[in-house]
Amino acid sequence: MAAFNSADRPDFAAPSQTGQAHAGQQQSTFAQPNSAPPNSAQPQSNLGQANRGQSQPARGRFDPDQTATATPARRGQAISDQTGSGTASRSRLTRTLTARRSVAAPRCVRLVALGDLAALALMLAAALAGFWPVFGGPAFIRPAAIGLIVGLVLAWLGARFRLPTGVLALGVVVFFGLFGTAAAFPGRAIAQFVPNVDCLRLLIEGSVGVWKPFITASTPLASFTGMGLVPFIIALIGATTAGSAAWRAVRPAWVLLPIGLTAIAVIALGTGLAWHPLVQALVMILVAWVWLVWRAEEQLGAGVGGHRGIDPGGSPGDAGRHQSLWLLVSVLLLAAALLASGVAWLAAPNLQRDVVRAHVDPPLDLRDLPSPLASFRSLVVAASEEDSPDPLFSIDDWDSTYRLRLAVMDDYDGLVYNIADTDNASYRRVGPALGAGDTVDGSLSLTVTVGAYDDVWVPGLAGVEQAVFSGDRADSLTDNLYYNGEAEALIDTAHLQGGDQLTLTVDPPSAQPDDSTAVAISDQDELPDVVPAAVGALASKWAGNDPSAFKRVSALIDALSTQGFFSHGLTDGLGIESLPGHSSARIASLLERPEMMVGDDEQYAVAAALMLRSLGMPARVVMGFYTDEQSDLAAGLWQVSAADVHAWVEVDFDGVGWYPFYPTPDEDQTPQAQVKQKEYQPLPQVLQPPPTISKTDDSAPQASLPDRDEPDPEAEIDWGLIITLTLAIGLPLLVIVGPIVAIVWLKRRRRSRRSDASDPDAAVIGGWQELIDVAADRGLVPPASATRAEISQSLSGQWQVDGLTDLSARADRAAYAADPADRSDAESYWADLRTSLGQLRQQSSVWQRLRATMSVASLRPRRRPTLPLAVGGEDKS
Repeated sequence: MAAFNSADRPDFAAPSQTGQAHAGQQQSTFAQPNSAPPNSAQPQSNLGQANRGQSQPARGRFDPDQTATATPARRGQAISDQTGSGTASRSRLTRTLTARRSVAAPRCVRLVALGDLAALALMLAAALAGFWPVFGGPAFIRPAAIGLIVGLVLAWLGARFRLPTGVLALGVVVFFGLFGTAAAFPGRAIAQFVPNVDCLRLLIEGSVGVWKPFITASTPLASFTGMGLVPFIIALIGATTAGSAAWRAVRPAWVLLPIGLTAIAVIALGTGLAWHPLVQALVMILVAWVWLVWRAEEQLGAGVGGHRGIDPGGSPGDAGRHQSLWLLVSVLLLAAALLASGVAWLAAPNLQRDVVRAHVDPPLDLRDLPSPLASFRSLVVAASEEDSPDPLFSIDDWDSTYRLRLAVMDDYDGLVYNIADTDNASYRRVGPALGAGDTVDGSLSLTVTVGAYDDVWVPGLAGVEQAVFSGDRADSLTDNLYYNGEAEALIDTAHLQGGDQLTLTVDPPSAQPDDSTAVAISDQDELPDVVPAAVGALASKWAGNDPSAFKRVSALIDALSTQGFFSHGLTDGLGIESLPGHSSARIASLLERPEMMVGDDEQYAVAAALMLRSLGMPARVVMGFYTDEQSDLAAGLWQVSAADVHAWVEVDFDGVGWYPFYPTPDEDQTPQAQVKQKEYQPLPQVLQPPPTISKTDDSAPQASLPDRDEPDPEAEIDWGLIITLTLAIGLPLLVIVGPIVAIVWLKRRRRSRRSDASDPDAAVIGGWQELIDVAADRGLVPPASATRAEISQSLSGQWQVDGLTDLSARADRAAYAADPADRSDAESYWADLRTSLGQLRQQSSVWQRLRATMSVASLRPRRRPTLPLAVGGEDKS
């Protein structure tokens, strides 16, 4: 091994170059083995001072009982292959690591951590408060508080024990399973806290499937099962990342990133109307500003030498300028955010936010539901064939002036009247409050008990405010309830069945149109071309030219109800034929001879709605039930049967809303048998449908829809669901697996670049650097002043691995020898290095290997020189 000068090694410095003070410090650190006993107090003191300015704290400690050999006695001494006693140097090296570690004690175990904890809790609580309007009250506080506490505890554990990022991500998953039940499903847990197998299944399914219902259901969400998972997950991840940044990051301003992302997530998943945004912004900004100022002052007062990433040779003034710059930037950003929040709130205090739920289509596909009006005649037939049909519903405290609504239809395609699958007719998932908030004083309450009814259409009334289920299936029915506020109609995809009970809270509308009331502006689509021409012609004739919209509507309804005749088409002894259905062919047959119109509610309601729409008036068909003389109504208890089924039409008036009209003639309004026989001879000819729909069977019109029987394969792809599931599954996987993959990739890329270096000397020295990084990942970080020989001897004693001393000597030769190494030397060095590391892996447990793989200690910047800038006039850096 060739000798070298002290000026050639950054690890060593001659006394003449560094000054007496520096030389004295170095001599006290690396004195001759016999100059002082290992337990001397003076070297211990000097060691603490000598290493106080080091930037990288040690994560482990070498074994002080190991004996070092071939250790240089002082700085500037040439490295040789002689073996000698190095006990004193080994003891000093151990004390150096211990002193460095004591200076860099984790912040989380000091008293100042309580201030960090308070600031983080306040900022995160202010951000999570945006869930108040989503849940309609404080129902979110429990899951959010549990997630906040658990996340901060997990962040503290990670900082205290310096857990790698991968282990911390795994901890988030474990804590989610342990505490998610108490946050989202307390009623199903043991003692509302301990999860069971069913709870774990709900957590796994809910972590993926809760996101779409959360943003598609109508607020408030307090009554929905499992919705608390969202604030719990956001609080858990936000608190863990914010706490880790506060207690482990060099720059405390990094805390603003996870807190800001938490606030953005709450806003994105919230409602369009913000909840005290100025108060939230003030709390977050002021607390962040005070905390950042406090942290900056604390760092400047403590000195800069002990902070990782700052050059030990830098002056405190330089570090002070760095801290002041960070503080200035943070304050400017916070002030700008505060100013923007205040200006936005003063300019538009009720400004609607653009949130995710405003861009998500309703999850209920109305195309899968057949038109309820198509089953009208089948209900009538079923009621006529039974002497005493079983009641469909039983309703207490019923008033004969009410109308029990079952379905509201506002779209006609020439075959059936159905529900329009548009934003104006959207059914959204709701809770018992139906998204309307508190009930109005004086509202009435009706209890509906389901009998022989089994369908998705839920009975209700105009002005319904709440729908509360009870019984064994209450939870399932509540979770699958959908409401259309415009139509005031309910659908439950869990299907009502016998025994289900529903309590309706209703505030019946009292406003009525008069002669001066105008109809609302219609936003309905134009009528299809297949609507018979007689619809528009008779509508203009019967409505007249009266300037009053209400009078025109009333005149048209009166013409239908007084000029037409009623018939269900059943056997009545008169030989009258009244076919079922309401296709354009059936409506054409109804209006073809106005003086001989024959039909029932189904045909008259559809004809009235089409005629009103042809005049530009918004109209829709409602199917439901109301009482007459034959109804089973006694002492307020109404036994609703199929014989009580009816259909009517509603028109939208300004300031009034949808007002009902009844165009069906009275049931006793039937033509004489002779007149019917004379006039209805040509009816079979008239009933032939037009050529465009000549193959339509009026008895089952819904089966002829081509877009229902032969759906477009591309239209069946629910891209919104695919994107939502991809995000719901991909984001958690990215958060958990992404850091682990990134760490492994960075380490492999670094190792490959070192081994494939074009310069063989650089490849050998890169191999030694790889060994140092492996030690760092296992918690052993040597000080900057330690030589390669000292490090190899200490590592050999710690790991019981052969060949480390030879690796250090070969690395020294590559760094300081005059003759350069060749490629075969580099390849041989890396082969021996892999052999030594393979022995280390065999001696390690699975947990130790996993922890070293996911450790980021070797990826952090370390101020440790490893290669001189010039050796013998040749630059090898």
